[in-house]
Amino acid sequence: MSDLMKSATFMECGFTPNFLFMFSSAASVGINIWVSFVAGPVMMRTIDRHTFLRIQSKMFPIYFLLNGICSITQLASIFSCKPSLSSLSETEYHAVRICGASLTAALLNGFWIGRNTTKVFEKKMKMEKDEGCVYPNITPALKKDKKYQAVVSAGRKYHIASMLLGLSGTGISFYMMYFLTNVFRG
Repeated sequence: MSDLMKSATFMECGFTPNFLFMFSSAASVGINIWVSFVAGPVMMRTIDRHTFLRIQSKMFPIYFLLNGICSITQLASIFSCKPSLSSLSETEYHAVRICGASLTAALLNGFWIGRNTTKVFEKKMKMEKDEGCVYPNITPALKKDKKYQAVVSAGRKYHIASMLLGLSGTGISFYMMYFLTNVFRG
């Protein structure tokens, strides 16, 4: 990594693109810390699952959107300095790959996985409300209901995929800060 940092320049093009790049990098880390380590755990411990899922279904699309906007801002900042991939230094190209991975995770979660997760969990919540219960304290009838069990299984799969994409985005935002620290340290 240190050879990569020593070998090339990084965004030598003025205050505004550099400020926007740094601001969006810091915002991405802040958003990911807040959602992953503060808001989510606090809500899980203090409110029932149905309320949590309703809040999450409103909050997560905004979270994915903000992560996507941060990644797009980072990419736009880089490409405003050098408008083609061939003109990028090795370090800038590495930053583009990091931003692209973050954008991909946000888009997948925002437009596909997250939406399907919400749909499945809304169906699950409706079935539980009809039975007058909240998971994990479900009625014996729901425990035997094959349709409910299929919904729970699908929900777990979508939730795992969404969680892995979200954690990937969080890891990428932390890696970007590590990367930038090394770039500026020289």
